[in-house]
Amino acid sequence: MQTVYLSQQANLNDALLNIKNFLHKAIINESLSIMQPISLLDDKDYYTCKTSLLRFFYQNKDNSFRCLGIGEAHSINKNSYAEALDSLIFYKDFLSNHQIYFGGMRFDENSNVSLEWKDFLTARFVLPLVMLAKINNTYFLQINYAFFGNYNKPTWLDTVYSILDLFSTINSNDNFSIIHEYPTNKNYYNLIVQKALKSFNEKNQKVVLGRKTSFVINDNINSLWFIQKLMSLNENLYIFLFDLGNNHYFLGHSPELLFSKKQNHITSEALAGTITCLTKDEKEILQLFSHKEHCEHKYVKNWIKDVLTSLNAQVIQSSIEVKKSFNVYHLQQKFAAYVANINEKDLLLKLHPTPAVCGFTKEYAQLFIAENENFDRGYYTGAMGIVSKQYSEFCVAIRCGLVVDNILHLYAACGIVQDSCIESEWLELNAKQQALLRLFYS
Repeated sequence: MQTVYLSQQANLNDALLNIKNFLHKAIINESLSIMQPISLLDDKDYYTCKTSLLRFFYQNKDNSFRCLGIGEAHSINKNSYAEALDSLIFYKDFLSNHQIYFGGMRFDENSNVSLEWKDFLTARFVLPLVMLAKINNTYFLQINYAFFGNYNKPTWLDTVYSILDLFSTINSNDNFSIIHEYPTNKNYYNLIVQKALKSFNEKNQKVVLGRKTSFVINDNINSLWFIQKLMSLNENLYIFLFDLGNNHYFLGHSPELLFSKKQNHITSEALAGTITCLTKDEKEILQLFSHKEHCEHKYVKNWIKDVLTSLNAQVIQSSIEVKKSFNVYHLQQKFAAYVANINEKDLLLKLHPTPAVCGFTKEYAQLFIAENENFDRGYYTGAMGIVSKQYSEFCVAIRCGLVVDNILHLYAACGIVQDSCIESEWLELNAKQQALLRLFYS
């Protein structure tokens, strides 16, 4: 992949003009990445008009990486984890510096797919046509042409011009409100929790059970309205958006890392066990977690450590800490390992889904969820992230929602173990749901 660097640093508006002037004169004969440095980007710059083109957004926990991608220079769309990841590993070698694939995978590739999740397929990864990005303190606008993309040059050029025209320097001040709620059947949720508790034995001891609650919004929402709201919170959580266009998108605000990979260095974390409390002192909060929460966390911690150890890695683990996610607190434990000859496919297939979102044993929990949850999780509790030639990172897709036209579906789940209290689990679901719901009241 050839990279052309436009040397003149500019603000966003001038950068858009520079790119258009370059494209007007450029002769493109091979795969190309055009890099236009930006002097500075504000949060409002990551906002565009609505479009039928695919858009994605990804921001890591510490906000050292942030990107907005629009359009598809190349896409990998499969109904199989393995097929999608094989293609991803193959095409990753064609990438130049700072090019990324963004995408994700469903929670369960074998479960029945509902209509609202059908177009997301089992796994999708996209190299954007246009990307606006921040890496540490470097800002740039990137245009990508891939010889293996499914388009011709005139079509590609017209689409790029149309994308550049989408950017707006005016932030969205639209006000949206919830006008109706379709609540989840609490009695049904209680019944499946009771069923799970009765199903436990020495081997099968945890299952994560979720619910979907749907809301009617007063109008169709530009997906970047949500992103602007989430960025403004500065909560050190992952922010992601996968927008298929035409008011159909998946987004979230996750506290949980699945893994990051930089060459042979792998990091992961166990995040499980949830409480709500008013105190802000971490030592005091840690004492409030009961045996039940520590039991939930133990299954995740042991699973991740065992997976990394099975890769012939020397694993380093932190002590247990507290991680805040808006109005709830979780037990968190971090892992680091050096693993030779490992790729994203190996890590995703081995780590996903963890007991934090599935249960233990994995086979038992997935079957119980498939037979008893009365909705399709889709990408909820799946994996969402980015892959470049040198670095990759995936978060666990929780605290999230799916928008179809003016309907917002919110998802939440709780880990059920032997000591679970049914009413407490229901209240925990309510608290987790607020992560996105609060945006309508702020």
